[in-house]
Order: sequence, then C-alpha cells, then structure tokens
Amino acid sequence: MSPRQGVSKEIVENRNQPPAPDPRDLIDLKLIVSWLTLFLAFVKKRKWLPICTVVLMTGLAIAALKVLPKTYECEIRVQAKKSEYLSPDQSGGLVADADVVLKRREVIADMVKRTNLVQEWRARRGPLFKLKDDIYGALVGPTSDKDLAMVLGATLENSITVETSGDTLTIKVSWRDPEMAYRLVLAAQQAFLEERYTQEISMLSESMDIFKKHSRELETEIAQHADNAKVLIDKKNQELKEASEKKAQETEEKLRGSAPRVAYRGPATPKAPSAPVADNRAAIAELNTSIAEKHAALDTLTAGSRSAVADLQGKLAQARAIYKEAHPVIADLKQQLMVAQQEPPMATQLRSEIAALEAQRDGLGPVGGDPIASPATAARVAQSFGPRMGQLMSRLEEVEQYDLADSEVGHARSKIGLAMRKWESVQMQIDGARLKLETAQAAFRYRYRVVTPAEIPNKAVKPKPAAVVLGAVFGGLLLGLFLALVLELRRGVIHEAWQVESAIGLPVVACIESLPQQPRLQQ
Repeated sequence: MSPRQGVSKEIVENRNQPPAPDPRDLIDLKLIVSWLTLFLAFVKKRKWLPICTVVLMTGLAIAALKVLPKTYECEIRVQAKKSEYLSPDQSGGLVADADVVLKRREVIADMVKRTNLVQEWRARRGPLFKLKDDIYGALVGPTSDKDLAMVLGATLENSITVETSGDTLTIKVSWRDPEMAYRLVLAAQQAFLEERYTQEISMLSESMDIFKKHSRELETEIAQHADNAKVLIDKKNQELKEASEKKAQETEEKLRGSAPRVAYRGPATPKAPSAPVADNRAAIAELNTSIAEKHAALDTLTAGSRSAVADLQGKLAQARAIYKEAHPVIADLKQQLMVAQQEPPMATQLRSEIAALEAQRDGLGPVGGDPIASPATAARVAQSFGPRMGQLMSRLEEVEQYDLADSEVGHARSKIGLAMRKWESVQMQIDGARLKLETAQAAFRYRYRVVTPAEIPNKAVKPKPAAVVLGAVFGGLLLGLFLALVLELRRGVIHEAWQVESAIGLPVVACIESLPQQPRLQQ
C-alpha cells in the first residue's frame, strides 16, 4: 500500500466518524436554572418545614451538650537548664525522651495509682453512665479494680500529649473531669522529674554505694584480723601462763631438794609493768581523747562548709541559666563560692593542733609493739561511722594493750594497720563522692523550671458549643430543604411546562391557565 492510499483511507474513516459533542451540550444550564427556580418555589411554598427542622436540630444539639461528656485539657510547660555539675549535659537534649518516659507502662500504672484514678473514676461518673455501668455489670458481671486500672491506663496513655521544642517540655492531659485533668498533669510532671532525677543522680549514688560496699568488706577484713590477733594473744598468754607455772613448779622442787627447811611461799607473781610504761599508757589515752574531740569539731565545721558550697553551686547553676557569664550576679556568686571553698581559719588551726597532738602521742613511743593505725578513738569512730566500727575499734584497742614484744603479734598488728589505712582511704573517697552527690542534688533543684504552671481548666475543649450549634443549624436547614423537595416531588404534580418537555421529549404548544372554580348551581 502506498502512502497516499493510507492517507486517503484515514480521511475516509475520519469522515465516517460522528463529530465530537460540544462540551456546552453536555450541561444544560437552562434546565439547571429551571430546577433551581422550581426548588425555590417548593421552599417558599413549604417554608415552615426548614424552620421547624432548624429549631428541632438546634434543640437536640443543646440537649446533647448538656448530656454528652465533656473533655477538659490541662497543660504544663517546663524548661530545662544545663548544669556543669550534672553529667548528662554532655549527651545532648534534656527533654528529648520525655514522650518515651511518660508512656512507659510502669510510669502510667504509677500515675493511675498515685492519683487514685480508679476510685475517682467511679465516684465522678454521671448518672447516665452509672446506669450504663450497672446494666453492663448485671449482664456481664462487675468490672474488677485491676481490669479498670488497665483500661484507664490505656486511656490515659492516649490522652497524654508531649511536645518538645529545644529544652522546653509541654505536657498536656485531656480528661473528662477538670480536677482530674489537673491532678494527672501534675502526676505526669512528677513522674518525669523523678525519672530524670534517677537517671542523672544514679551514677553518683552507685559510685557511693560501691565505696560503701568496699568499706564494709574492709571492716569485715579488719574484724577477721582482729579476731586472729585476739586468738594469737590468748594463745601467747596461755603459753606464758603455762611456762610461768612450770617454772614455779621447778623452783619449788629445787627449793625442796636443796633447802628443805625453807618454807614454800607460793608461785612467783608476774612483775607489774614499770611506772614509765603505765604513765605512757595514761598519757596516750588522754592524747587520743583530745584528738578525738578535735576531729569531731573539725567534722562539724567541714560539714557546714560542704553544705554552703553545695548551695552556692546550685545558685550558680541557676544564675548561669538566666544570665551571661559576664553578668555581675554570676561574678558575685563565683566570688562567694571561691571564699566558701577555702578552708576556714578555725579548721586550719584544728588540723595543726591535731597534728601536734599526734606527734606528741607518737613521741611517747609504742606500748608493747607497733600501734594500730587508726584515725580516732572508738567513741569518735562510733559517732562518725556507726556502732559497728566503734565496737571494732574497741576490739582493736584490746589488741593494742598486749605489751609483750612478739614477732607473730607484730605481724598481726601490721595486717590490721594496713587494712585500717585502706579503710581510711575509702572513707575519704566516700566523703568526696558524698560531696559530689550533694552538689548534684542541689543543682538538680534548679535544673527544671516551670514556665507555665498547671491550672484547673474552666472550659471544655470538646465538644465546642459554637461548632455544635452551627452544625445543628446547618444540618437542620439542609434537612428541611430536602424534605420540602421530596414531599413536592412525591405528589407527582407538574408545575412548569419544561417538566412536560423533559418527560415526553415533545415541545409544548400552548399553556392553559387554571380557571377559577365556579360555585355549584342550586338544583
């Protein structure tokens, strides 16, 4: 087939196809206008119907607003501030995990329990809902507190909205009772702060617990060494007693064999300690008492200083969250903190006096072997570290009273002294960890600041009265117009000539106006 024949064939086929309809012929605007005119005539004829439906729907909407449960929304906004005394600052955001924290199952269950939500839910139910609950309980059985708590927990999880913007946290709770919405949002805030407190302070608390555990292990080790030393000393005393009795017996036999006329006057009594040794013991005991008193005074003084330092560090953290570093308030707090961190002159004097007394005590020399290295006497230790360590120090003093030189006893004492030095080092580490913990706790008080406090809502967010009433008016109007149209169309009456043309497809030639009705003639 040649190209010319193909083109001519396409022309013939295109001529045989019907022409495309005009888009204007698809929509009969005249017919639409006619129907609208007729519809307006129907509405004008039955104008009472839309009015009645609007009034009825509005009344039903108002009644529904009185009966249907309302939803109240309460919110609180919290702002987090970074602090150099809390380690989680290095990991980034402070409120980014708030949504995950507040929607954990155990946190939701704790909020339900903390607000007594199950009992409050039953006490605050409306009459219609109480009737529904009674009917449901009669048909299915009463709902247990455990099941209701699970249902309310799931509802509460869906009712909590958490929004974060930078370091600002917004918590919203939607609930059917305004007071419960207020209590729930406060419970959510408290749950979040407790969780953050656990996360940010737990590291310091755990380190202190580790030091305390190590301290208890050292105390147990010291007690074991003290028991071993006491057993060894008892053994030595028993051997000394047996040797003394044996020597006395040999002396008695010798006296009987060599000089029978001499009467036996009994076994030889052990020599009393010399006067200088007794005097040294009394002086050392007096010096230990003085050292203990000065240590107690030093502890009281340093405890007050540590508390002041922790409070100033917290204030400085709060000021840095508000002002710039060069602000006079921050400069003044830094100066106060520097002064508070310096050791008071009285503490320096007490340390000097303690060092002098310890040097004087050491100058008196040991009483029967090396003394056990201990920070204070049993009374001070019991006051500072508890009765267990005080009793242990009393037992160690009994070991110190053994005044005979012996290598085994000296070795046992050296073990006790080594364990005591380790224990003292651990106590210093515990004091440092306690200071860090107190500082972090003081800084945490200024960590989160409430920007917008929670208030009991006085207006419901759902349903909205204006939207409900407007919807009822609009719906009633549409319903009235629809009923007017349906009622007129169901009569089957032809009102306009175009209805005949549309029905039979033929043009109308003429229209006869309706004649007035004539009265009947009397017969």
